[in-house]
Amino acid sequence: MTRRFVVVTLLLLALSASSVFADNVSGKMTVVQTNSNGMRFFFGGKGLSLFTTSAEHRELLLGAFLRKANVDAAYTKIACPGGITGTCGTVTFVSVDVSAIP
Repeated sequence: MTRRFVVVTLLLLALSASSVFADNVSGKMTVVQTNSNGMRFFFGGKGLSLFTTSAEHRELLLGAFLRKANVDAAYTKIACPGGITGTCGTVTFVSVDVSAIP
């Protein structure tokens, strides 16, 4: 009985921790903005604002925005700053469709 309880508890802990990493988005950005939080990339159809201070993420996302390329990004949810509505997050992973980049 104790063994079953431990297995179930570990399974529930693993499932709750995995939901932290489950937030992602696919699509094209409609707005890019520079502010005190770094750069903000807005996915209009999804009402999602992603922020990054990473030079690598910023370069990939900006290149994708300028070329209107599809992006896959993972993010961690944060409270939206400064009156921004919708969902906000900080970028943890970025993948860009290379067929749109010459």
